[in-house]
This record gives sequence, C-alpha cells and structure tokens, in this order.
Amino acid sequence: LFQEFKKNINDVGLNANYNLFNTNINNLTQEIAEKNNDYGLYSKLTIKKNNHLYKFSVGYVFEKSLFKTRNNIDENNLNFQTNYFTTDASFQKNDGNFNYKAKAELRMYNLNFNSENKNSFFILPTLQTKYNFNQTHHLLLNYSKIIDFYSSSNLNTNDYFDSFRTYYSNSEIHFTIPLEQNIFSLNYFKFDLYNGIVIMLNSSYTLFGNRLSNNSNNNIDYIDIQKINTDSQYAWNNLISYEHRISKIRSKFKISINHIKSDFVNQINSLDNTQNTELFGIRTSFISIFKNEIFNYEFGTNYTKQQNYLSLQNIENNTIQFNPFISFNGKLNSKLSYFIDNSFENYKNNDNEITNFFNLSFKLNYKYKKVKYWIEANNILNTENAKVIKFVSRNNFTSTEIIDRLAGYIGFGIGFELN
Repeated sequence: LFQEFKKNINDVGLNANYNLFNTNINNLTQEIAEKNNDYGLYSKLTIKKNNHLYKFSVGYVFEKSLFKTRNNIDENNLNFQTNYFTTDASFQKNDGNFNYKAKAELRMYNLNFNSENKNSFFILPTLQTKYNFNQTHHLLLNYSKIIDFYSSSNLNTNDYFDSFRTYYSNSEIHFTIPLEQNIFSLNYFKFDLYNGIVIMLNSSYTLFGNRLSNNSNNNIDYIDIQKINTDSQYAWNNLISYEHRISKIRSKFKISINHIKSDFVNQINSLDNTQNTELFGIRTSFISIFKNEIFNYEFGTNYTKQQNYLSLQNIENNTIQFNPFISFNGKLNSKLSYFIDNSFENYKNNDNEITNFFNLSFKLNYKYKKVKYWIEANNILNTENAKVIKFVSRNNFTSTEIIDRLAGYIGFGIGFELN
C-alpha cells in the first residue's frame, strides 16, 4: 500500500497604473491551489529457478489532480483522475559473463477530466543486456519506454496569471494525450586496480513522443502563453571519465568530458520555433595522493561552452567559461586541518563581453574533544561584487544575464557534539 499527497498554494496580488491584460481592471487578486493525491496497491512475486529470476506484479493506482483558480476575471475548478490497472512480467539472469533482462508491463487507464471519460491501454517494454568481462569491467545496454499524462494545471480551461507580464490562456492540450518517452542508454565501466585506471562512459538518448511546450503571443503590455503539446523531440546526454594513478609520484590524473544536445519545439504567434541547445565541457585535474596527510594538492582547468539556436528568430547565443584552478589541503595533526582554493574565473559571450576575476578561498578547522572551531573565507580578494555572465534559455525566452555575486567574506564558526 502507498499514498503520496502534495499541495501548492500561490496567491498573487497586482496593482498597476494601467489596465492589466486588457480587462479594464488595474487591480487584480488571484488564488491558485494545486493538489495531487496518489495512492494504490502493489503485489509482487519473485521466483528463482535455474539461475534466473522470474518476477510478476499486479496493482491498481489512483492519481487525482486538482487545479483551482479564482481571480477578478474568472473562477474554475479542474479535476483530472488517471486511474490505471497495471501488471507486468519479467525474467532476468544475473550470473555469469552474459546477463540480460526482459520486462513487459501492461497498463489499462481510465481517464476522467471534469465530465469527460476515456479508456486507453499501453504496453511498456524494458530490455537490458550486460556483458561482464570481469567483476570490475562491464558493458551495459538498456532500452525502456515510460508513460505519463499531463497534470490538471497543464489542462487549464480557464485563464490565469502569475505576474503582471505573464498571462496564461486556455490550454490546447487534450486530456487523453499521453507523455511518452523512449530511452536508450549505454554504460561502460572498467576498473583496473593493478594499473590504477578507471574508465567510465555513459550515454543516454531520450526520444519524446509528446512533450509540454508553450505558444507565446506578444501583446503590448504582456505575453499571452498557451500550453501546447509537441512531438518528435530528443535529448542526448554523454559523459566520459578517465582516471589514471601514477604511483611513482603518488598522484593521479583525471579527465571528464560531457556533452549535452537537445532539440525542442515551441511556438511564437502559432509559428514553430525550434530550439537547439548544445553544451560541451571538459575538466582536467592532477591530484596528489601522498601518504603523509600534511600536504596534498589538486590543479587543473575547467572549460564549458554552451550554444543555443532559435530557428524562428535566427538567433544564436553562446557562452564560454574557462577556469584554471589549484587547491591545497592537509591535516597537520589530529586536531588541525586546512583547505585553500585558488581559481581564475573567466566568462565570455558571443558579443565578446568578458568578465574575469581571481577567487581565493580557504578554510581552517580545529577540533578539541567534542568542540570544533573554524575560520572560513570565500573570494576574499574581491571586496566588490564579482560579476558572472550567464545565458538563460527557456520556452520562447532567451537572455544573457549578468549576475552580481556576493562579495568576499570571512566567517567564524563553532560547533559541538551532544553525545
């Protein structure tokens, strides 16, 4: 048996010297309440036979979603229930060099939205293969399909707002549209203890059958947003990590490379606007592993480049971050330890706007019996706010932000153990 309950309340009050949202009203108050209540029953059976595991399950799930809005313009209550019967069967083999798993789940939905009703069913497969070269060296491939439905807040048949410039009109999404994802993943891991080599590779590709998006209509004083359903989009995430221990100098070298690429669609004035986002990052470091804990170090570089392209406006933005760093840490005795971090932070965008500064931070810990004292300093060479350039991209919205960070500070602390 399980039960999960969530509730979110958001009250907004607006007072302007002009008519808000073309309503001839300049003073608006609004109450929004969103409630989700999920509960159900699962029963599972597992049988082990001839190095195989056979698993069976059956259950019934109730998912109730309520979205209520009340303001000077309109008042509405939306109820959406996605009750479904589920049963699945799987078999898997975890012994030996070659492992595999196959699973099929059947879901039979009964969908209720206000006074409308609809039945539908889905078959959700999962396939997994794994080859173990040895206990610390394997290759794994996996495919799975998952399903869900939009919540009542995305099916709004009434208008509401969340700020003086953002107005949500009736949703175009029909309650019977499912959210489908087909996920393909690859995982490779190798740990060579003798040579001190660790290799990890992860790649995940998600193909979205349907996905939530927005259609934005630009008015003079505000943006009218309509929630829409879009299809045939993807997200691709990759990570490669390599670590090599160099025993002769008691150190190790580590490099991590990540790559993210996505293709999503939104609309502006009912015209498709494809957003392509690509991020590439590489972090290299050289880390000491001295037996003597008095002194150890780590130095390296961190590089990130993010590119965003919006097809309708033919706009491309990119941000580059490059941070060389070096840190020191040590334990002088059983009572006293320290950490010192130095980094040069450099940010640049496609308009050649450059921001850089040197960040010096440290922490000193002293422990006596059950009492711990410490001094902590952060970015102490910058008495003024350190600016950071950040690129932000959302549905139908893109901007380059300059963020004023908290200036450098030094703090003192004390803590103690009660037991």
